[in-house]
Amino acid sequence: MSAAPASSIRSSESDIDNKPQVVFESSSLHSVIRPQLWIHWCIVALCVGCWGGMLYVGDLAEQTDFGLKNILGIRSGRLVNFFSTIMLLWAGQLALLIYWFRRKSRNDFHGRYRMWLWVGVTLQFFLAVVATEAHLPFSAYMQRMWPLALPRYELLSWLIPTATLGLALFQILGKEMRHCRCSQVLLWIAAVAGLVSAVSLFGGSLLPERLRDLIQVGSATMAHMALATSLLMHARYVIHVSNEAPRDQKRHTLTTRARESLRSLPGLALPSLPKLRLPSLKLPKRKPRQKVAKVEKRAEPSATQAKPTSATAAAKPAAAPTPVAASNIKRRIDESEPPRGPKAAQQASTSNSSSGGDDSMRSLSKKERRRLRKQREKQSNS
Repeated sequence: MSAAPASSIRSSESDIDNKPQVVFESSSLHSVIRPQLWIHWCIVALCVGCWGGMLYVGDLAEQTDFGLKNILGIRSGRLVNFFSTIMLLWAGQLALLIYWFRRKSRNDFHGRYRMWLWVGVTLQFFLAVVATEAHLPFSAYMQRMWPLALPRYELLSWLIPTATLGLALFQILGKEMRHCRCSQVLLWIAAVAGLVSAVSLFGGSLLPERLRDLIQVGSATMAHMALATSLLMHARYVIHVSNEAPRDQKRHTLTTRARESLRSLPGLALPSLPKLRLPSLKLPKRKPRQKVAKVEKRAEPSATQAKPTSATAAAKPAAAPTPVAASNIKRRIDESEPPRGPKAAQQASTSNSSSGGDDSMRSLSKKERRRLRKQREKQSNS
């Protein structure tokens, strides 16, 4: 075998050095959420063992008459409620932990990390309802305030809101856990267990009492446990693999898949539909306004032009005056004559007094001028 030249080895080393490397900040959470996958599967197996032991002990306690029946029993005991409370508390804390790491994403420009805050708050709400059994007084309140003639109304009054929140939670987590197969499998187990629990509440009367209790309690607690372990797997993925938001994928419906499969066959192509285009509407252009031609002034005769002499003027016959010229002459004659009558004399006196007092009024202020004008108007009116 031929040895690689030294120059190629140096270039490969320089390329490795130039590649960007992802650096994770070391914290105490890295020691709690380990990167090894087998450790998390061991935790899941331990949770399953606790779940099975709880059901076995609870079933045995229900068949005895000792005092432990009120503590360990499936229906009358508090162990089942404690197990569900611990699982929901664990799930809520893991959701807030994922939110804290997802907000450090550099490519999540749409802010999808805020979904995890909503998930954490919703899980804490479910925790409070399970711990206090608040769904029972809520059902009684609905029956008293809004009584409806529906079968199993006391069950539907709290099951429908819970199922709505659960479906929304499943849809959001399904989008976020798309690239983590382990958390996705556990999420589907939680969804199936929740569905079985809801169906057993309606059809449980057809089963024996012991089997009905095991199915209802076991499926409900299995849903809580599977949800908590799925969030544990996803927390490992977000901390040690990638904290970026998954990209949106195109939905492949049945028709699109059939069309793509037909296009892949050789010699077979579907007819292409003509593209429909909307008609283009064009508005008429506005015509520019026409500029009004300005009347040109008549050119006055210049001083260089020769004036007509008296001889030439006498030689020419005098033209008859036009009606417009006659009216102008009459107006000039009327303007030259002084006005007559009492009103004319009064106007003449006021004009003389105003012309004489203009020089004195200029030295006065505005207020004094107005006062004098008012006095003159009163005198003229009187």
